[in-house]
Amino acid sequence: MLGINTSHLPRFVKNFLQDNEYGITLVSLNNEFKKIFEPYSAPYEKRIESLYKLHKAGLKTWVSIEPYPTPNLDKTSPNIEALLEKISFVNIVFSINGNKFCTKFYFYSARSKKLR
Repeated sequence: MLGINTSHLPRFVKNFLQDNEYGITLVSLNNEFKKIFEPYSAPYEKRIESLYKLHKAGLKTWVSIEPYPTPNLDKTSPNIEALLEKISFVNIVFSINGNKFCTKFYFYSARSKKLR
C-alpha cells in the first residue's frame, strides 16, 4: 500500500491514474484501540481526510474494515454506524460480511448485516 501526501493534491491530481482505486484500512475510530493494536499507523482522522481529498478530486476510493474488532477488544465496536458515517463518501467498502469465518459468530453476523 502506498501512502499519499494529499497536501498538494490540487496540483498533482492529474498525475494520478483515473482508473486506479485508492484506499485505506480502518477498523475503529477509538484512539485507545489504535494505541494498543495499531501504534505506528497513521491517525484515523488523517487517513479519512486524505481519502476524502482523493475522492473529492474525482478518484475512486475504498475502505477495508477487516478484521472488525469484537467488543472485548474495542468497546466502541458495537456502534459501527459511527464508522460508516465517517466513510460514507467512499465508492467501495470491503467488510466483514465477506469473511465466512467471522459470520459464524453472532457479533460479526449482526454487524455484517448493517454493511450489506
